[in-house]
Parts: sequence; structure tokens; C-alpha cells
Amino acid sequence: SAGMVTGIRAALETPGWIASRRLAELLSLPADAPAVPRPEPGRALSAARGALRALSWIPGGRWRTSCLYESVAECLTLRRAGVPAAVCIGVKREAAGAGQAGIAAHAWVARNEADTRFHGFSTLAVLEELREQR
Repeated sequence: SAGMVTGIRAALETPGWIASRRLAELLSLPADAPAVPRPEPGRALSAARGALRALSWIPGGRWRTSCLYESVAECLTLRRAGVPAAVCIGVKREAAGAGQAGIAAHAWVARNEADTRFHGFSTLAVLEELREQR
């Protein structure tokens, strides 16, 4: 179906988006987002996830099953289906281990401006604001 093709296409394009400056385009909601978003494309999202998993098995391939790759593929799929979406990237301190404090990074998808799930992470946009205030 067309939805599956959209998801697979998003998975195939994900490394190119991550390796280029185009990733910045996905870090905020699109300005031309429809006032009434369409329903989420369940089949296309499943196809994107499945394609990423399959592509990650290619030796020396460019695909990963990390949260960043999954978020970019999900965001591309949602946007192509008319669902406003943005990739969020955040960091947080982890419990100290072996005498060192750790830092964890995570990527996820926000579906609209009201989506405030930060999963305990400070988003990079928040970090940029804090840096500018110094």
C-alpha cells in the first residue's frame, strides 16, 4: 500500500537526513502544518520501523535502530501523512557509575505544540536558551 511505501522510503532516507544539515528542519514543527491534522498512519509507521530493523542488519550499512534513527524515520513518515511532528533531542545526567557522572541522550517525536513529554530530559532547545542566558 502507499502507506507502507511511505514508511519504507522514510527509513531509507533517514541516514541522509541525520548526516546532513537537513536534520535541523525536523527539530521544530513545520510552519505549514495543517490546522486539523490527519490520523496517524499506523501501517506506514510500522513499515518504517520494520525497514529500519531490517536495514540495520546490513554489514557496514548506514542504518541503526537507535532512538535518533527511529525518531527521524517516524517524523518523516508522520509529516508526509500530514501529521505535524518534530524530532526532539535531549540530555540528562545519569547516576554516577565507576566514580564518574554519566550523561544520557535521547531522541523522540513530539506530535504538536502541546506535546510536552520530555521523558526527564532537557531538550537541546532548552539548553541553547540556558547557554544564551549566561
